[in-house]
Formats: sequence, C-alpha cells, structure tokens
Amino acid sequence: MKRALQNTLNGTTDDGSAFYSGKGVVGYSVTNPGQMADDDQTINLSMVSEANGYAWAYKVLVPLIKMASDNALKDAENGNANCNSKLASADKAHRRKGSWEFQVDQD
Repeated sequence: MKRALQNTLNGTTDDGSAFYSGKGVVGYSVTNPGQMADDDQTINLSMVSEANGYAWAYKVLVPLIKMASDNALKDAENGNANCNSKLASADKAHRRKGSWEFQVDQD
C-alpha cells in the first residue's frame, strides 16, 4: 500500500499490473482486487497479499487522496482555507487537556 501511495504522490501512474502480473500473480486487477483471492495462485502468499494491498490502495486510497488534494487546492485558490474551523479549535482544546474524545456538535 505504501508503494502505491508513494508512487501517486510522486506523480507516477503505475497501477502495478505489469509488475505483479510479471511476478506471477493471477487475476491482478485494480478494478476488482478481490479477484486475486478467487484465482488459483502458484506463487508465495506474501506476494499475492502484497499485490492485493497495492491493488486496493490504488483503487480506494489513491482516488481519495487525489480528491482531497484537489479540494484543498481549490479552497486555497478561492481563499476559503480556514484553519480556525470548529474541528481545528476543538482538536487544539482537547490536545491541551491531554485527551481527545469524539463529540458531535448538533448546531
């Protein structure tokens, strides 16, 4: 997973298909990572697990990080970045107390 995220942050768009298929992982897919578990594998389970983690990270985490990054950049461009949000203020207050409790503000 770390490699998938690091590749993305470095601007690499490698989804791992060539690497893991070349290593003998049967059914490698970033659109359907669960397929690897359904296919008969003849290679080491650790390689299949690594490939599965990479595929899931590429499918779920990479788009999420890209979306968050795009959103943050748009907010910054529009001058909407607000470091004094309620959550940030609550977090600072709880850190000063030395503990953090999850609370939901209903307003």
